[in-house]
Amino acid sequence: MSDRPIAKTMTRRLDTREIKTILVPTDFSDAAGHAFMYAANLAWSLQAKLVALHVYYQTPVPAGAPLNFVESLQQEKVNQAENRFNDYKFDLLKTLGDEVEATYLVEPGYAPDQILKTAETIGADLIVMGTLGQESMSEKILGSVTTRVIEKGGCPVLAIPKGAQYQPIRHILYATNFEDTDTMMIDQLLSYCDVFDATLTCLHVHTPAEADHELELTTLEDTYRTEVDGGKVRFQMVNNADIVRGIHHYVVTHQVDMVTFLTHRRNYAVDAWQKGLTRAFSLETDVPLLAFHEDAQ
Repeated sequence: MSDRPIAKTMTRRLDTREIKTILVPTDFSDAAGHAFMYAANLAWSLQAKLVALHVYYQTPVPAGAPLNFVESLQQEKVNQAENRFNDYKFDLLKTLGDEVEATYLVEPGYAPDQILKTAETIGADLIVMGTLGQESMSEKILGSVTTRVIEKGGCPVLAIPKGAQYQPIRHILYATNFEDTDTMMIDQLLSYCDVFDATLTCLHVHTPAEADHELELTTLEDTYRTEVDGGKVRFQMVNNADIVRGIHHYVVTHQVDMVTFLTHRRNYAVDAWQKGLTRAFSLETDVPLLAFHEDAQ
């Protein structure tokens, strides 16, 4: 792992009701190694269990090949993964000692499917994955494994950009387009704010092509008046012709530590908007992206 282990910088939280098991898929790239240490620090802070997973591709073998030959090919890939996991174990021990309970799995299959299957099997509350950002053109064209897991996952997925540096999560941003699911999402995120000891900003980027949403924003603010008055949540609207650029600017100027989205499977128009936003952020931002699915709430 090329990334230098990250020192303990977060105050340990005692409330672990929301996140008990964190799954970290890895292909042993630098981005994945960085995500592993990011997840390890979260696991330490939340007293959660950490499960690292490597999924390897089963190389096709000629028909009639000896069984021992096929088994040796598979075992070689398992051995290689286990050796790479030794580096993870070393960095984890060096950074956090033995205070994080970690398990290391090596499984064959198609990575997105096996990640989702493992997440369901272990009862993962959160999946943490690394992204390559703008460095990979193929990732932009074909879509990364991270993006596919975000789009199909049954639990929240935290995407860690390669350039993101671990820091305590104190300010969470929720990008809202004023959908019926907003209150459900805000309620969920307020519970996450309790876990992380963070504040929540609900942001809408207003484009010239859309109608005025001041009423919707005021309605949401009134719904959460107690939380607003207590400083736990605030509702903001900014003007920008490009939604992603508008969010980026707010993230940079307001020290946002994590951006969150809700993706849908039921409404095609909303789904297209959310997926486009999710893909853009998972590939371009330097701030971790937390993606929820409506069906997973």
